[in-house]
Amino acid sequence: MDRRGVKIQIPSSSSCGFSSTIGKMSKKIKNSGRSNPQHSPAAEIIASNVDLLTEILLRVPAKPLVKSKCVSKHWLSLISDSNFAINHTRRNPTPLVSGIYLHSVWRLTEPLNDHVIPVSVSGHHRTSLPTLSFLHGVLPRSQTGASISSNGLMLFCDRDRSYIVCNLTTRKFIQLPKPSGILPGGYSHYLPYLIFDPTKSPYYKVVLVSSSSHFNASQLAIYTSECASWKNLGLSPSIETSIYSAIWNGAIIWMRCKDWRGNCSKHEHAYSRLDVETEKLTVTRVSSDPSLSKHMLYFGECGGRLLRIQLPSHAATEFSILEMDRDDFRWIVKDRVDLKSLILPNRSSCVISVISIVKGTMENDIAVVFCNRGKVISCNLECRRMKVICELCPGEIASYAPGELDKNYLQFIESLSPV
Repeated sequence: MDRRGVKIQIPSSSSCGFSSTIGKMSKKIKNSGRSNPQHSPAAEIIASNVDLLTEILLRVPAKPLVKSKCVSKHWLSLISDSNFAINHTRRNPTPLVSGIYLHSVWRLTEPLNDHVIPVSVSGHHRTSLPTLSFLHGVLPRSQTGASISSNGLMLFCDRDRSYIVCNLTTRKFIQLPKPSGILPGGYSHYLPYLIFDPTKSPYYKVVLVSSSSHFNASQLAIYTSECASWKNLGLSPSIETSIYSAIWNGAIIWMRCKDWRGNCSKHEHAYSRLDVETEKLTVTRVSSDPSLSKHMLYFGECGGRLLRIQLPSHAATEFSILEMDRDDFRWIVKDRVDLKSLILPNRSSCVISVISIVKGTMENDIAVVFCNRGKVISCNLECRRMKVICELCPGEIASYAPGELDKNYLQFIESLSPV
């Protein structure tokens, strides 16, 4: 109830029609400034009450909110404010993944916007996802290297290790200064990581970890957006980096196998854990783990859990999902997915490449997204349903080999988080 006696109901942000509601409201506010004797008194009150307007806009999802900037100069100023963006992210700390951007290995020499393949996981057409065209000219043509995503932000770097952090929803980006004091060998020996958890802090960190050890120690460079600066440090013992790494609970986890060619269930694995906040490094060695297979398809975090997907054998027609135990770095089998229901040209060989695991609205509602012979398939583990969400064009993928798609996929989450 407004002080004038006009009852105003603020809809819940979880309402499916909230975006259309805000659209109708914005039209009324646009018209309220015109000479219209029948305009809504509620719209006039909202337009003139900054606190009430802010409270309403904080409940609007990020994507339609960006479009609402054109309502008026007042709305543009309010939505573009960094404090508003931070508060909006706090109100919406865990939005769902809207899409995934894939890297085709054979197109990596093309400009960034051309070799990144968008795939929608929210039921919309892939053309509804934003493009990377706003980064054209920022990174040198045909030289884009590693890319990482974290809770609405993305990190790109080129072969000269120029680092760009961007928000795909707001189309804002920042080019980070190059760190000083890099060891001999240059940036090529450093692996980049982006750590951003809006539930804990509005600031993000970029961590560069040396893939080569010097004097049994690892060299790191850490950029913090809060200070807008880098700092270098050395940590001991040396981090045993590998192709399998993940961000889990504010830490970078590396999994290294003693012998990838042998039986993973019978030999040692080393897990290096770098707590980014405390800058503390620990290494845990697990002598053997009977639940492991050498045919690993995925290693990453989803919904606060560290997950691993593997095949029991190269020609298997099912895969297993394992979850890391938080206390002793051992894996627990959580689920198995039978792929025999898929129409495969060759039943004796299950040619799949796991792209990502995305969380749904419910606690245990997760879906495995994988590619099988040019088709991107989502497998919901809760309802045991598989559906084709995208078919890659012949010009987007050269073959159906598992290594065709680069492991550096990007999850797109709609967010107003400032860069």
